[in-house]
Amino acid sequence: MHGFSVAEQMFGSFSSARDIFLPGALLIFFVFPVWRQIKHHPVVVKALPGVIAATCGLVIAAAYLMFLPVGLNWIEEGKFHYTTLLSADAINYFEILIIANVEVLLY
Repeated sequence: MHGFSVAEQMFGSFSSARDIFLPGALLIFFVFPVWRQIKHHPVVVKALPGVIAATCGLVIAAAYLMFLPVGLNWIEEGKFHYTTLLSADAINYFEILIIANVEVLLY
């Protein structure tokens, strides 16, 4: 990282690590004890399937949006989602194969 001192780089790395791990830690330490008390409440039991379905939909949408730049060769014309599927090299088969193999190995 050109233009930043070692101290600034260290500060950036520590602040980014904190920002990545702090939300999960706060959920574990503060929400989980409350969850143990309310998970048997009838309203929570009835709402839980809908919450799980919405969460799955959001995860699938995020995975789709992250996959878009990898799967297709993009043409920059002022928009991010612009490609032509008529060209011979429109789809990056090698990158898709790598992602599929990693997914299978992680499963």
